[in-house]
Amino acid sequence: MRRDGRIPAVVYTGGRPAQSVSLSGEAFVKAMNGPMGRNTRFLLAGVDGLAGKLALVKDIQKTPVSRDVLHVDLLEVQPEEKVVVRVPVRLVGHAAGVEEGGIVRQLRRDVDVRCGAALIPECVELSVEGLQLGESLSVSDLDLAEGLEAVFRHDFAIVRMLIPRGLEEAAGGAGEEGEEGEQGETGATDSGEGETGEGGE
Repeated sequence: MRRDGRIPAVVYTGGRPAQSVSLSGEAFVKAMNGPMGRNTRFLLAGVDGLAGKLALVKDIQKTPVSRDVLHVDLLEVQPEEKVVVRVPVRLVGHAAGVEEGGIVRQLRRDVDVRCGAALIPECVELSVEGLQLGESLSVSDLDLAEGLEAVFRHDFAIVRMLIPRGLEEAAGGAGEEGEEGEQGETGATDSGEGETGEGGE
């Protein structure tokens, strides 16, 4: 099967035994490299009992060195069925703090959202308009479209406006204000929220 350019796969369905199928290797790799990535919805065809059904990627097995796809697990879903998927976060707008010398630092590049299988977005957007020096935006600040819900246990920071050390010293010198600014920068660069925030519940 692999010599013929096809990938062995299994489709898991609710209430029925899993069914073995094969996928076009070229079409599958192209889909995975597309804008939806692993959130691509596949329309099954030529499979008894599954023709016309939607499926999402559950797991992909690859070779250790070449990273060629060896096997794929698919999960059948209904268009209106609620699923939890991880999607990229795209920053939009011009942050006000940049005009004062601040640096926009994106701490998390994806979030988990719950939505209908037919409504999975390519990405979610977070506006940084009005973001001032030392401020941050968290997952709860996402303006999600109708039908989308962010999934998280902790309201972790997604983006923060850093204050460069030189800018702090110029503004506050060695006084109290400067010391507070330095603490703010340390929290921004070393924050565990950006690296270990919720994902994949």
